[in-house]
Amino acid sequence: YHAQVVDDEDIRQICLAVAGLFKVTLDSGEAIDAVQDMFDALNVLQMEKVPVEVRNSYKLAKQQYRKICDDKLAADAFVEKLLGALPVTLESGDALVQARAAYDALTSDQHQYLPEFALEKLQGAEEEYQKLVDDKATVDRFTAMVKALFPVTKDSEGAIVAADKAFAAMTDDQRSQVTKETLKDLQKAKDEFTALKKSDSDDPSDKSEGDDSNGNPQAGSGAGTATKSLSGSKAATSSAKDGDSAAADDEVAYTALLTDDGATTYALGTEETASKLPWLEILIAAVAFFAGAGITRLVSSGKGSDKEE
Repeated sequence: YHAQVVDDEDIRQICLAVAGLFKVTLDSGEAIDAVQDMFDALNVLQMEKVPVEVRNSYKLAKQQYRKICDDKLAADAFVEKLLGALPVTLESGDALVQARAAYDALTSDQHQYLPEFALEKLQGAEEEYQKLVDDKATVDRFTAMVKALFPVTKDSEGAIVAADKAFAAMTDDQRSQVTKETLKDLQKAKDEFTALKKSDSDDPSDKSEGDDSNGNPQAGSGAGTATKSLSGSKAATSSAKDGDSAAADDEVAYTALLTDDGATTYALGTEETASKLPWLEILIAAVAFFAGAGITRLVSSGKGSDKEE
């Protein structure tokens, strides 16, 4: 409308140019700059002829464009912070915090200038960083468990088993972060504990002496020593018999002795002892024994008859 009513061609061109700025976008910069150049070319008299509505429209277009540029800068600042945190490492924590703060500060108008899937990329980076932190914490706990195994004692079995289970529960990523030194220390602790157990089982001082719970002699007791001595004596006797088996038979004599109560005692003697006891006396002793046994049976039978009567 203003372009039609003004009679100055320069002013008319300005009115048409400002009308073209009705919808300001990020691409309106050149058009706005061109209109500004046209205003700058007017003299004072021409500037006064420019309708107020046209000048206000141009001023509003410049404000809108400035805001769009600021929104784009804010979005670009977030993208820059996010890129600064990539690739994600354990050192990306601060950069990710700044990127998250920049994203949360964006307005809805500024979001339209963000790259596609910007939020998803930020969330993915945060999750990846948290995983790295958790993995490191797991590895650090395992390393501390292994260091605590030393010095290895007889009571270290539970701690060693716990360390083994902790390593078995790790993911491949976590295991890849465990140092070779830590794994060597774990194996060293196992070997030292195995050696301690073996030395305990081989230590004779740990074996109890004397009788066991059933009253039987144990290894290392006096009974065991006596048994060994007896075995040695038998071995010596056996060696002596090898020379002359016939003479060995003569060395053994069994003597039957009648005691006061009629019982018979058998004693093992040597050849010298047997020679001192005449064979006639042996025979008499035997007859007396059997005679006494018969009398005992008769007396017992008589007592039984008396009871029946």
